[in-house]
Amino acid sequence: MSHLLYTKYYNDLVNKLKNTRKSLNIKQVEIATLLQKPQSFISKYENCEIKIDLETLAKICFILKIDDIKLYKEFSDKVKETIASKK
Repeated sequence: MSHLLYTKYYNDLVNKLKNTRKSLNIKQVEIATLLQKPQSFISKYENCEIKIDLETLAKICFILKIDDIKLYKEFSDKVKETIASKK
C-alpha cells in the first residue's frame, strides 16, 4: 500500500526493500531483531506509514545485501529528474 504523502519514488524504494526481503524469505521479525526494533516498525515502513532514516536504510540494505549507494543514487536521480522537468 502506498501512502499519498510520500512520493512515488520513495514508495518504489520501499517496495524494492520489501520485495527483496520476501524473495530472500526473510521475515519482518528477523530484520526487526537485527535492527533492535519491534516487528511493527518493519511493517510500518513497508506500508509507508513511517519513513526510514538513512542510517536505518543502510542497515536494512546490508541485511538484504542490497547496494545502498546504488539504491540511493537511483532514488536521487529520479527526484532530480522531477525537479528539472518542472523548470
